[in-house]
Amino acid sequence: MLQYVKKEKLEAVSDISELEKYCREAIEENPQAIEDYKKGEKKALNHIVGKVMQKTRGKATPKEVNEIILRMIEK
Repeated sequence: MLQYVKKEKLEAVSDISELEKYCREAIEENPQAIEDYKKGEKKALNHIVGKVMQKTRGKATPKEVNEIILRMIEK
């Protein structure tokens, strides 16, 4: 089964540097959502998480993506 998962490229994206790259891209591509989040619209963060999930084709863990994005925008 593990071979099938690897062959079909179904494993989750868990490499932090790769996830950070996707998060950085999503943040740069969606400045309005970041601005809205900083103004208090918490749902705007979900938009960015969704963009990262698209980039990873659903292979990232939303919770982990959420944590990375928050860490990046609160710096």
